[in-house]
Amino acid sequence: MRTAEDLGAFSRPGWAERLDVRSLATAATFAVTISIYSMTLLRGVSSFDSAEMQTVPPTLGIAHPTGYPLWTILGFAWTRLPISSPALMMNLLSAILFALVAATLTLISMRLGVRPLLACVAAVSFAFAGETWARATQAEVHSLHTLLMALFLLAWITAEQTGSRRAALAMIGLTAVGLTHHRLMAITAPPVLLWFFARNLGMLRSRTFALDAVLCALTPLLVYAYVPIRAGQDPRVVNSDMSGGAVPIIRGDVFASHEHAFAAASPGNWWRALPTYGDLGVRWLGWPVAILAVVGTICLLRGRWPILVGLALIVFASTWGLANRTDLDYRWLIMPLFVCCLLAAVGLEALVSLLGRTAGERGLRRESWIAAAALLIPLGAVASHYSSYDRSGDRRDLVNGERILSALPSHSVIWSYWDVRTTLQYLVEIENLRPDVTVLDHRAYGKYGTGNDVAVALGVAADPALAGRPLYYLPSNDQERQAVARRYTLRPAVKVEIPYGFDDRRNGWLFAVRR
Repeated sequence: MRTAEDLGAFSRPGWAERLDVRSLATAATFAVTISIYSMTLLRGVSSFDSAEMQTVPPTLGIAHPTGYPLWTILGFAWTRLPISSPALMMNLLSAILFALVAATLTLISMRLGVRPLLACVAAVSFAFAGETWARATQAEVHSLHTLLMALFLLAWITAEQTGSRRAALAMIGLTAVGLTHHRLMAITAPPVLLWFFARNLGMLRSRTFALDAVLCALTPLLVYAYVPIRAGQDPRVVNSDMSGGAVPIIRGDVFASHEHAFAAASPGNWWRALPTYGDLGVRWLGWPVAILAVVGTICLLRGRWPILVGLALIVFASTWGLANRTDLDYRWLIMPLFVCCLLAAVGLEALVSLLGRTAGERGLRRESWIAAAALLIPLGAVASHYSSYDRSGDRRDLVNGERILSALPSHSVIWSYWDVRTTLQYLVEIENLRPDVTVLDHRAYGKYGTGNDVAVALGVAADPALAGRPLYYLPSNDQERQAVARRYTLRPAVKVEIPYGFDDRRNGWLFAVRR
């Protein structure tokens, strides 16, 4: 018979005490979130940026600007695990990262005095808000950005509450790490850093702290060395124009024309966009969460206004940046959704406490019942939105890519618009579906000296190096087709699906180019 000593660590006094309620709440949030994410996860290849982020990490390629070196290195290590296909593994990575974001929201809520069950309610509400859930089911770089921002907020609130220099250094370090991943970090984190250090100048006067801060700010940026190093090794997939060197890619110069944050019309653009963003937030989160967020805002305004100001800066920076872009990318609203759910947690705690106090001796029991009833908020969201965000049976991009590749004769060259090009890259480079086919990538822009898809198509058709190979062209719209058809005969080869972005899909044609 086994003795207690034979049962190992779980029989030793003290192990149960270490599993406190806060840890269990955080773990429960992660477990519930990743379980549902896994059931609704896209099982195969996607299109648009998502397919690129399934392809670049396993091949150690170079993604579109800023090159996303942190995502690439992390994804390469993750896809080395012999679990499933790279496409599914990268989709799962996004799901895990978003589940960790929800767990971090639970921790932050509890640091603000919210009881564990209510913190879980708010975190799960965020996890299954429309935009969050939609991005968590496929490879998505915003999953890593959102996690880094959530950890940044945890460090900031810890520093606000305790004055911890380690937490302040963590804020700086996480900002730097985030800058090696997504340019959005340069918009969302600095206002909060300025707000904190403007009220804690004593930290910056310490030489030791200042030196540590510089090291925390600069060391993570070394990750960007990946871009020029790997570019010199001729990787299989390059989705950045390398003709100007690595610096324009790292800076994201190609997107400069998309952003007008400091133009004269910027304030008006932001003000006019706010009602739309508010409507989207209510649609994704539901009215109960929105109302609770207003209550939470009032609570923080009355007692912890510095934290409210910091949270407001994040919402302002994200919405301002989005409102002054030429293309609508609602992924920029994920952090405002996070903030809304955090405020809702504070508001829910205040309401439950108030109702408990008014109940006298029965207050504790009433608080417990109300807290349990609050679980209906995220459960209702999951039940009502499950079918909308369930991508477990979605094979549209895989079927579309296979249809295109099967129509090509041997040793064909194909130039496609971006959203399908990434799908074809995955099938050829990762699945080895048609290794004889050349799917031209961003290196074509540098080779033919243009950033225009039509101009590249014309350059490819006139290239003597490709004269002996069948050439196929997949335009995104009829205007592009007509522009190429003025110079060359385009023969429809096969009818295909034309996805554009995340939600827009229509029918089109793959064309054979007769030279």
